[in-house]
Formats: sequence, C-alpha cells, structure tokens
Amino acid sequence: IENLNREFNNININSEVNREQPLYNNSRNNNLSRNEMYSNQSPLINPNIGALSSQQFNAQPNWNIQNTFTRNAILSSFLSQNTTMIMQNLIIEAPDETIEIIVNELSGTYQNIITNKNGNYFCSDLFKYCNQRQRIKILKELSKTISEDCNDKYATHPIQNLIEYSNCEEEYNLILVSFDYNKSLIACIDPNGSFVIQKIIKHIPERYRNKFNLLFISFITFIVKKRFGVVNAKKFVDYTKNEETLNRMMNFIISDFLNIATHQFGNYFIQHILQKWCNMNMGNKIKKEIII
Repeated sequence: IENLNREFNNININSEVNREQPLYNNSRNNNLSRNEMYSNQSPLINPNIGALSSQQFNAQPNWNIQNTFTRNAILSSFLSQNTTMIMQNLIIEAPDETIEIIVNELSGTYQNIITNKNGNYFCSDLFKYCNQRQRIKILKELSKTISEDCNDKYATHPIQNLIEYSNCEEEYNLILVSFDYNKSLIACIDPNGSFVIQKIIKHIPERYRNKFNLLFISFITFIVKKRFGVVNAKKFVDYTKNEETLNRMMNFIISDFLNIATHQFGNYFIQHILQKWCNMNMGNKIKKEIII
C-alpha cells in the first residue's frame, strides 16, 4: 500500500483543469466519442467493458470485477484523462456490489485521489453513487483534513459532492469536525474553499451546525470585507433562522458598521441584509446606523 501511495503521489497534479470540459461531464445518457475515449487506453483497462449498457454490464460471465477494479488499476487510470473517463463511465453503469468493491479498494487513498487533477473527477462521480454507509466510511478517512483539502482547486469539487449527498447526523458531524476557527476562516476567504462553506451553510440543517455558526459569526466583520467572504456571509444570512445567532451577528456588524458600509465588498453585505430585513427589527437597526 505504501509503495502504491508513493507511486500515486508522483502523478503530476500541477496542470490546470477546465471544469467546463464536456468530456468529464459524464451521465448515464452520454454516448459521445467512445472511439476517441479509448484511443490512448491503459493496458489495465478493458475498453469493451466501458461500452456496455448496465444490463450487459451485469450479464458478463467472463468479466472479473475483482481484477478490473483493483486499487492498482484504478489509481493507474488517473495517469491520463482518457483512462479516467473510462473509469468514470464504468462506475456510472456499475451495480451496487461493484461500487462496494471500489470503495473498499480505495480505502486509505481518498485524500490523494481528490487532490489529483484526474482522480477528483472520478471521486466526484463515485460519491454520487455511494450509499450512506459508504459515504461515512469515506468521510471518516477524510474528516480530519477536509477543512484544508477544500481549499485545493481539485479537491473542492468531490468534497462539495460529499456534502451535497450527506443526509444524517453522523455525516454532518464528520464534515464539520475539522473546521476550527482558523481553518474555517481560511476556507471562507479562499476561492475554492468558499464554495464548500456555502455548501455547508446551504445543505447541513441549522440544528447540526450550531458550533460552526458561532465560529462563523465571530469573524464575520472580517470576511464581509473579502471578495469571497462576503458571498459566504450573504449565504449565511439566507440560511440561518435562529434569532439568537442572528442577533449576535448583528451586534458584531453594528460594532464595525462604518468600516463595513464604506468598504468595496462590505457595502454589498449591508445592502443585502437591509433588503432582506427591511421591515423587521434587525432592518430597523441597520437603518438607524445609516441615519446616524
């Protein structure tokens, strides 16, 4: 395992990836360019399997799943875009038992994969088809570093999918556990991490993110004056209903109102909360500060 991880870490992860490239945007109805897709295939991958429908996929008597989805075969596929796409198509058509095999085979390598320029696409798809138990297993492996990994230009995408598909308290806790004050603050103002913070605020029910909310409002006067931070702050206002939390937030905002209201980014936050709470008590507090 250590040798495989060392080999995997040597993969070049410095090239830019365009998320809008259609070749990576796989779906169950995607039939494009299979001849091109398999032109530079890895010897570890059988291209004929990738062309099968889900019914044919399940009916192949001579296809050895264990040999196709070994850890070595999967990690090797991330050496190129084409072989990664083949693996993506395989998991899209795969039955539940195959997803289970893949999840188990990749145990111990998920952090390396999500930060890889090709592997992150594979994980983004894999996480969509995992069941709750499988997601929890993956989150247990990633939870300690998820607040740092979310700032990575590749890892941010599969992490957002893990959050999007989470649906129980254990998953929510595993997602939030590594977000301490410093890591939460950094993620809030990072161009990649900010998308993960928005996903947390939008998807995880408020009753499960009380600690996260308290951390968030403690540095809100700082992040509203940052390009990405102000977007997160506006999202926080839209998805937070607890009056005590909002009142605490307002106390921080009013304490630094002039600096925020006259700032190139902060003024957008003031406009947002004024429009949202125009005829409410908190809106009146803002109006009073403006008049003063």
